[in-house]
Amino acid sequence: MGCDIGETVKYGWPFYVAVLLVVAFMVFFPDAVLALPNLVYGVGA
Repeated sequence: MGCDIGETVKYGWPFYVAVLLVVAFMVFFPDAVLALPNLVYGVGA
């Protein structure tokens, strides 16, 4: 791509933080993540 790793990290850090926040949400709140599949497939109702 023609850019060094420092430039990539400099402009990409908000995306890395967003991904980490989403993963943390999925780890700590699995019921919220599985609410839609449970609703659609009727699991646990």
